[in-house]
Amino acid sequence: MICHGLNCTNTKLVNAHIIAKGFGRLIRGDGPNVRIAPENIGTAKQQLGEFDSDILCADCDGILGRFDDYALELCQKFEWLHTKPQPEVFELPQSDRELFGKFVLSVLWRASISNRPSVAGVKLGPYEMKLRDAIFSSRSIDTLPEAEIILQRYTVRGNIDPAGHYFYPTRFKMAGLNFYNFAVGGFRIRTKIDSRPLPNELRSFSLSSGQFLGTFILLEETSEFQSIINMMHRHRAP
Repeated sequence: MICHGLNCTNTKLVNAHIIAKGFGRLIRGDGPNVRIAPENIGTAKQQLGEFDSDILCADCDGILGRFDDYALELCQKFEWLHTKPQPEVFELPQSDRELFGKFVLSVLWRASISNRPSVAGVKLGPYEMKLRDAIFSSRSIDTLPEAEIILQRYTVRGNIDPAGHYFYPTRFKMAGLNFYNFAVGGFRIRTKIDSRPLPNELRSFSLSSGQFLGTFILLEETSEFQSIINMMHRHRAP
């Protein structure tokens, strides 16, 4: 196997995580790491999440690791970093939307080139190479109208920690456009993978708008909440 990184021909590949193992450590704490995927709900076989040993060499995985590290830090410090320009809107004015945006694109890209069952449904088609070229270069996310990222931050009524679970990318449609959705570190991340433009009402919340904005969403009113409940019931079963 040859590394999938841009212009890389290295054949010595490593265990590259689809979602950085730092998020697995954050979730696991002193107990087993838990992952949630469309047809696979329960304890992860790998203690720090799904990895693929056939996609990246150490150097290319390390390049993407810069984005992983930044995203993990931002997720952990969200409460101190964000402001609320409106009651249902958050802003991260001092944070780097480029680094976070490339983290998002790198998760989708790694999922798309992997054959792991948890991400088998992620197929980027003609956009796969465009995302690869962007994350391995200095190209700005603002120059990728085909891949626009919309962020939401979970809030809760109960005592479930939304940052204590993550979801692998799944495909869905919103406003008639093709999107992928995944959740990590308390964020719900929705990325348009479609050449058609976002509707005007969503455009200001795209990371490519020039602002680092998002909206709050109540976890209990999402489909992810039922998956979390099902997982908890399964772990309580004898």
